[in-house]
Amino acid sequence: MEGRTIYYHVAEDNGDVDDENVQGYSLVFNGNDVEQLTRKFSEETGLDEVIVCSRSPLNGKLYPLRLHLPPNNVTMQVVLVLPNSK
Repeated sequence: MEGRTIYYHVAEDNGDVDDENVQGYSLVFNGNDVEQLTRKFSEETGLDEVIVCSRSPLNGKLYPLRLHLPPNNVTMQVVLVLPNSK
C-alpha cells in the first residue's frame, strides 16, 4: 500500500470530538499537500469546506494544517472541523 494512512474524526458543531480514544475513520493519501488532502476528505465524507486540524500534544487544542504534511508518509491523526464550528 503506497501513501500514508491518516486516521480522522469529524468534530461536532461545538468543536468537540466524540471519544477520541477510539481510532475513528481512516484513508490512505498520496502526497504532502494540505489542499489536496482537504479535497480528498471532502470527497470521502461528503462534507464541503472542511478544515483539517491536528491536535497539539502540548495543550490539546486543535490547529489547522496550513502548509505541507510531514515527510516520509508517516501515519497521522487529524480532526475535521466545519467552518461554522465554534
